Amino acid sequence: MLVKSMTEEEIYEISHAFGYYDYGEETGMSAAFSGKEATANYICAYGHRRKMFFT
Repeated sequence: MLVKSMTEEEIYEISHAFGYYDYGEETGMSAAFSGKEATANYICAYGHRRKMFFT
């Protein structure tokens, strides 16, 4: 599903959820960045730039 519109709060909440998700023993997205906050910031910027997310 393609989400074409979101509020600022929704973008932040999704970004934070993915950035701080506990992947357990698996390698998560934060492995590609300098940490969980950097991951959340990247996802948030992507959401603002593209104004869309796929779910």
